[in-house]
Amino acid sequence: MPEIEIRGIPVKFPYEPYELQKEYMSKVIECLQTGKNGLLESPTGTGKTLCLLCATLAWQMAKKASIQAQRLGFNPDSGLSSLEFITGDNNTTKWEDKFRAPRALYSSRTHSQLNQVLQELQKTEYTHVKVSTLGSRDQLCIHPDVSNPNNSGAVKKAMCRALVSNRSCKYYEEVSTKVIDLGIEIGDIEDLVKKGKKKKCCPYFATKELQKNADVIFLPYNYLLDQRIRKTQEIELNNDIIILDEAHNVEKICEEAASVSIASSDLALCITEVTSVMEMVVRDEDMAFGGLDDTSSKDFTKEDLMMLKGLLLEMEKTFDEHLKLSEEGKSYDGAYIFAILGHAGVFICVEESKEKRKKIVTSKSTPKVVHFWCFNSGFAMKSLVSTGVHSIILTSGTLTPFSAVINELGIPLDVQLQNPHVIDKEQICVHVIKKGPNGKELKSVYATRDDTEHVNNLASTVLNTAGIVPGGLLVFFPSFAMMEKCMTMWVEAGMWSKIIEKKKSSLSFLVFKVSEGLDFSNRKARGVIIFGVPYSPFKDLRIVGKKQYLDGKKKQVKQLTRLWYIF
Repeated sequence: MPEIEIRGIPVKFPYEPYELQKEYMSKVIECLQTGKNGLLESPTGTGKTLCLLCATLAWQMAKKASIQAQRLGFNPDSGLSSLEFITGDNNTTKWEDKFRAPRALYSSRTHSQLNQVLQELQKTEYTHVKVSTLGSRDQLCIHPDVSNPNNSGAVKKAMCRALVSNRSCKYYEEVSTKVIDLGIEIGDIEDLVKKGKKKKCCPYFATKELQKNADVIFLPYNYLLDQRIRKTQEIELNNDIIILDEAHNVEKICEEAASVSIASSDLALCITEVTSVMEMVVRDEDMAFGGLDDTSSKDFTKEDLMMLKGLLLEMEKTFDEHLKLSEEGKSYDGAYIFAILGHAGVFICVEESKEKRKKIVTSKSTPKVVHFWCFNSGFAMKSLVSTGVHSIILTSGTLTPFSAVINELGIPLDVQLQNPHVIDKEQICVHVIKKGPNGKELKSVYATRDDTEHVNNLASTVLNTAGIVPGGLLVFFPSFAMMEKCMTMWVEAGMWSKIIEKKKSSLSFLVFKVSEGLDFSNRKARGVIIFGVPYSPFKDLRIVGKKQYLDGKKKQVKQLTRLWYIF
């Protein structure tokens, strides 16, 4: 396997890398050597994932060698300075705090995307690294009672905790002795579950143990960006490398992590549950009064529950009184949430700036729902930086325009790269088709959805393309509703059978969301038809609120609202 030197670091790569791949790996290593954050764009198909893994793990190995030399008694002034230089660690103070190489936490939107990254890792010379893949109980629990599909996530969590605390889960009891067996080979969530069942060892708690000594941890975005999940999963990030792949999704995930929704049905359910617990407490007290020994310690008293129930009833009443909604819902400034809670007797000390969470939006539905939405993705990103991470690398095939991304995330992104594609222009053919075979203009607007002539014109366009493209053909629609409407009308008009008859190889009809996370390699996708653009609904309350928030920042960045909505 070829080995190349990049910024003084020997990097092993599965094949002789292209120049743009070398440039990409150079930028990754620059981030790690300097401890700076990076924004790296490289088109799909340029080997971005492979470059990211090889560069990161090569630097990590060099860093480990440096630390090992220090442990053996050497110091930077006695022949180690060159090695310290190439790993970017030329600070000779507080050596005792640097005896652990930074872990790499590799994050993407879904586990299916992470599975593809794990497959790429297996192609490299770095398969010996210690790996952990984090998942939820829904994905990893193998206890037959707890993992019952009819159980909700909350029920599984409660059942699991009860079994573990009582030492009644045989799978959990085996973790301490068999955890090493589960982590020997690189594997995804499905592999962990299979090995867990074979070894009769809990994969969920095994991954928690494995992460303590892992070189690389694979996990979804929300495990990093949501403070509550970080705390629950006991994820400490000090001096670690954060890699956010497919980073064009990060803005939305950051905002969702800092947002909350409260439904009237949630309050009603809470009141019911608190009442039920109160009845149980009263029964326990009656039993204790009757002479039965009650030695169990209580985390709360009957008075605590009465206070909580009263608070919930006041909140329910306040919601009904203060949220008089129209059909389309209503928006308020973010500070209004404090007025609502104040009426219910709830007072909150706010340490963060109110500007972080801009709006509270109420939507007309059954049940009534209050959304407290965050429109500043920098809120979550700055929280991530505050944990003391070594560096953050955001990468994707589509991050342009950089100015909009940098402004949204609100953290320094000093190392930047915009790579061209690895293929020549002659190897790909791109056309904008304005008119169909009947000469009429093709439009993806809502008004044409029920126009039979227009929908059949689109079918004729697909039919003609299907006869030209030799391999797999993908046809993308902006929404499920649009796709289903078109396919139904094509069947009724007889166009569907013509398309199927003409296309001898694979033909896939999909919505845009599916394009991310699925790998259509080689002959699976020799042609792609993109019909329309999946813009968010223009009048959606969340979109309206975000635009209003960005309009208030226009003095800082020109055309900010337009850039956000389009890209």
